[in-house]
Amino acid sequence: MSGSSQALKTGVIEIACGEGTYTIAALTNNVIKVSYQDTLTSESKQYAAVLSEPIAMQLEEQDNHIVAKTQGVKLEITRSPFSINFCDEQTGSKLKGGEFSRKEGIASFKFGLKNHEAMYGMGSRGMQMNRRGHKLLNYNSHEPGNGMGFEVMNYSIPHLASSEQYMLLFDNPARAWMDIGKTQTDALEYTSEGGNMVYYFVNGQSFEELMGEYTQLTGKQPLPPLWAMGYIQSRFGYRTQQEATEELDKLLEAGYPVDAMILDLYWFSDHEKPKCMGNLDFNQKHWPKPKEMIQYFASKGVKTIPITEPFFTTNSDHYKDLRNNELLVKNRAGEVRTLPEFFWGEAALLDIFKPEAQAWMWERYKYMKQYGFDGWWVDLCEPEIHPEDMVHVNGKAAEVHGIFGHQWAQMLFEGYAKDYPEERVFQLSRAGFAGSQRFGVVPWSGDVRRSWDGLKAQPLIMLSVGMSGIGYMHSDAGGFIYGEKDPELYTRWMQYAVFTPVVRPHACGEIYPEPTFWSEEVQNHIKLFINLRYQLLPYNYTLAWKNSVTGMPLARPLFTQFANVPDTVEDQYMWGDSILVAPVLDKGIRNRNVYLPKGNWYDFWNHQFLQGDSTINVGLTMDSIPVYVKSGSIIPTTPEVQSTSFYTGETLQMTYYVGSENSQTQLYFDDGKTNNAYERGMYELVTIAATVNKGEIILSTQVAGKGYGGAPKKRLYVFELIGLAQAPKEVSIAGKALSHEWNQEKNTVSFETDLNDDVIIAI
Repeated sequence: MSGSSQALKTGVIEIACGEGTYTIAALTNNVIKVSYQDTLTSESKQYAAVLSEPIAMQLEEQDNHIVAKTQGVKLEITRSPFSINFCDEQTGSKLKGGEFSRKEGIASFKFGLKNHEAMYGMGSRGMQMNRRGHKLLNYNSHEPGNGMGFEVMNYSIPHLASSEQYMLLFDNPARAWMDIGKTQTDALEYTSEGGNMVYYFVNGQSFEELMGEYTQLTGKQPLPPLWAMGYIQSRFGYRTQQEATEELDKLLEAGYPVDAMILDLYWFSDHEKPKCMGNLDFNQKHWPKPKEMIQYFASKGVKTIPITEPFFTTNSDHYKDLRNNELLVKNRAGEVRTLPEFFWGEAALLDIFKPEAQAWMWERYKYMKQYGFDGWWVDLCEPEIHPEDMVHVNGKAAEVHGIFGHQWAQMLFEGYAKDYPEERVFQLSRAGFAGSQRFGVVPWSGDVRRSWDGLKAQPLIMLSVGMSGIGYMHSDAGGFIYGEKDPELYTRWMQYAVFTPVVRPHACGEIYPEPTFWSEEVQNHIKLFINLRYQLLPYNYTLAWKNSVTGMPLARPLFTQFANVPDTVEDQYMWGDSILVAPVLDKGIRNRNVYLPKGNWYDFWNHQFLQGDSTINVGLTMDSIPVYVKSGSIIPTTPEVQSTSFYTGETLQMTYYVGSENSQTQLYFDDGKTNNAYERGMYELVTIAATVNKGEIILSTQVAGKGYGGAPKKRLYVFELIGLAQAPKEVSIAGKALSHEWNQEKNTVSFETDLNDDVIIAI
């Protein structure tokens, strides 16, 4: 059909090449799927992706060349030797290559890299965000004592985001390597030990657009329960019911807000016979009245979360039953493969890929739930020990290792959808795969070292994982393992953690993670921040909602939001659209540089006005870290509460950092617990626009949504305007003067309103 043009109605191009076939399909106008099948890779599977139906493309063929077009992407395909030039219809060529090869059992896709192209992503790694010049292993790995310099950790993601405004996702959970210009400076090569030979090209014009397309491909994170935005206390571990209750009481008596307590593996252990992982039930000797304990916690507004693991020790209650029903992973001879070296005693691994094993485990979760548990901790799910000779029902260990945690998360998520459809699932999970966000996964960075190197790696890990669609990466605040007791480190880590998706101090050994374990001086420095976390609930919950509908992570690298910011500025980040955070990551420093992007900014603490596109040197004190607010932002806060259970949103402090341009902010409210509340219209979305005219500022409001049970009948907005040069001439609403107060010393004006009509500030 030389020289002809047609609409490719099937949306699929197949090209025979050598011993195999390339299949190319457009799934959206900006998402292209490419797969290769031969005798060794005969089937195209989907693990990360949820889209599967192709759309039509415009097609032109001429001899050895094919041009296929969507409304966003043009593909210039050469049949032999095979290659694809992925082009944006507006900006031209973005990526070339994509040819497949196989040598000595190693399968490969290869692409070209442009001279100055930077590549980000690849999951949790203690290294610079730009991965160019590195060859990285993609294989979830438990690394106790991790931090800076650890290039492989517990949450690998075979996904890259390019500075050329495209993304690549390799939908293959097998062990693989990504050579990003290390061996050949102008080449990107993905190699794996077989598995699913499928990749996706995602096109966009901005990071926000790319995240939208990518999370349309892999799924959006469901909105977590509101309490996930509060303070969560954990420790390895509370050994008795009495100890857990006493530690909570200490926190509450000291004035700390708390939303959840996590029970580590001692909840099912007999201390005299500890090798019983897999019992998954309270040890009655040390936890005699667990329901009463959980009810007591709930009366204080505190949720309870137990640890669960995929390993079952040979002397645990369920081992024989699981073995006899062939639900445990086997070796190549078809026998149960036990792990004598397992740290908690000889154990076997549940084969979560077996439907029968999933059903068994879900029934166990349902049994545990009758105690009143509110969420789940899924630990060791890389899996932590996964020998080469293990064989699962769906493949060898190296082939399916990457999706073990992913499958576990899916089992939990789908169990809730079936049996508790009104509830939101909360699952802490140490490992997963690309797309695990759609199952509500809340990951953390593993067993991080209690050290400054451990802390320094955390923003890099959080930001990198967020760029790959996993919006809730966080850390064991304060550090988990090894190291010495360092009050300064603990203080700085906790201050940083307040501006991360989840605040959850956790530690092992005798250096306890509870703030009440530390000196009064340390507590004075961090209590302000924990309280601030609760004051920011309306801002943070709105960030969580935006993540669920747009895919945008809660924390973002500066270079994704501001043009011309170098990616070397990676020790500070944006918390949502409006707040810039510059954590203190080095011991003993008294100053640190902060880069403020182009625009105007305000110091969050003292309201000082600052011009952007500049680097400032900031003096440091132990009671704060540098935080700045973008000019034009409206930051909502709420009075402090002991727990999110007592948060209503009835009275909101609205701080408007006056800018020279029009701006708007959104506030999302629902009941904090009903599943799919937004999709069902059970919410209230308040959009407040600030229009800046000559001589006046107008604040106007729009409200969307059907409302929700428990919503306040009326909200009171207490406004404070920061940055006016002089007292306003008048503040009015609906043509009537509105009482207001001018603070001459701070140059702020404040007033109260229900925002039922436009507020006009004459200046």
